[in-house]
Amino acid sequence: MRSMPVLVVVALSLCATASAQFASVDTDPRGRYAVYLADAETNGLAEAYVVPLRTGDEPTKISAEQVANGGTEGVLVGPRGRSIIYIARQLDADVRELFRVDAVTHEVVRVSHDFGAGSGVGIDVGVIDYAFDSRGRSVVYLARDDVLGPFSLYRTDFKTDEPVLLNIGVAAGTSVVDFQIDPRRRRVVFRASKGGDPVDLFVADLESGFVQRINASLAPGSTVSHVEYGPRGRRILFIADEEGDGMHKPYLYNIKTGEVSDILGDVAAGTLTVAPQFEPRGRFVFFLSDFADVGRREIYRVDVKTRGIVRLNAPLADGAIITEMQVAPRGRRLIYRGDLDEVGVTELFVVNTKTFDVDKLNGELAGGGEVAQVVLGPRGRRAVYVAEEVEEGRLDAYSVTLRTAVATPLTESLDDDGDVLTATIDPRGSAVALLRAANTQGELFVASLSTGEVAKANGPLAPSADVTPLFEFGGRARSIVYVSDELVNERYELFEYEVKSEERRRLNGDFVPGGDIFID
Repeated sequence: MRSMPVLVVVALSLCATASAQFASVDTDPRGRYAVYLADAETNGLAEAYVVPLRTGDEPTKISAEQVANGGTEGVLVGPRGRSIIYIARQLDADVRELFRVDAVTHEVVRVSHDFGAGSGVGIDVGVIDYAFDSRGRSVVYLARDDVLGPFSLYRTDFKTDEPVLLNIGVAAGTSVVDFQIDPRRRRVVFRASKGGDPVDLFVADLESGFVQRINASLAPGSTVSHVEYGPRGRRILFIADEEGDGMHKPYLYNIKTGEVSDILGDVAAGTLTVAPQFEPRGRFVFFLSDFADVGRREIYRVDVKTRGIVRLNAPLADGAIITEMQVAPRGRRLIYRGDLDEVGVTELFVVNTKTFDVDKLNGELAGGGEVAQVVLGPRGRRAVYVAEEVEEGRLDAYSVTLRTAVATPLTESLDDDGDVLTATIDPRGSAVALLRAANTQGELFVASLSTGEVAKANGPLAPSADVTPLFEFGGRARSIVYVSDELVNERYELFEYEVKSEERRRLNGDFVPGGDIFID
């Protein structure tokens, strides 16, 4: 298996963190094409290719020529499929630049600024992270110009392809850690630090360039650990540890008034709040916190306007914990995993956020079994969970309707002792792709969420071959794109499986000896 180059970035005592939203394979949201990285022409040199889906047409290389020891990485298709962005060490082996490709004409344009010459010592400068705005009309990227210098934030509008510095006015030497773009494309919020902790929070107006520190009203030394934009771009939710005292609490920032509100007020020492999420309309905030009883983390909902707080989970037994929670897209229900009925046995529950009724979603577990993972459907009506219901140690997948709490087995009928490793629900919420390991080989299955019917997506596997965790549905859920070495062991290639016709085809062209799809 070919691995992507590992980038290690150190800025004093603080590392800039990438969002990991881009990979070596991505698909058009409208299901028209896929893009991938492979060393098809020169062994060890990754280049970007685009290939139409559901046609059988040949792929086209879209990355420009590169220097020796260069390479392409971090490919991502825009929200409307009009542009493709990738990072490449194209002109200098030590400089990571950002390029945009027109999805129709395949014209390539550099959209990052000029970084000058590289270090010459194998340490990269340039772009480490980037994100499209919600309409795919611009890109915001995080980069540094010097191997020991701070990371800065830039935005490039595709009308001009000219980068603009966003963190103007921030103290010299301050390094940007990560960022999020306003859903309405008006602002970008970012965390930054000078010389390590504390980590401060800033918001930059994309039109005027005005930058404001959000957590300025908090006590000196407060460190921001989590940030989330409200769905309408009116508020910013963040977690901060004031004065480094270990009390991680949620705060709301009003974009219009500039006011910062402490959601919980005075709490006991050692309070920890994690996993905050906005309700899809922005009216409520959900979070896990032990503010009522330190060490006993529970789920709460706070009204953004009134600040009224309600506990949502069922009462916890002594020693019980809630592992995770997910808010349904319409905000009417929330699912969570925890050991509410029996300490040490993790199960799946759903709570109606209006009536506060709680139901268990999983069936009876085998002795010693648990619910290992859960994926929420895009419409919030169904979820797919993986659990040990047949026997301890065997992980099967189940589809469950949140309103009725009725579960449908998906993989119990398979006659081997395989385990479901991961699941991905299609954008329409009608099917799920399941990576399942049996006899040391990973295989890909697709199951209907309504009927429970299961079909194998991959072809016959060569000895010791398997399907990798790199797979996803095409934009309109008509096909699944996956990476596997099913034809030749350890030669990873890109395949497409059409869900309705059950046709299967290889998407990539021929590779040079040793060449294959690059895997993150």
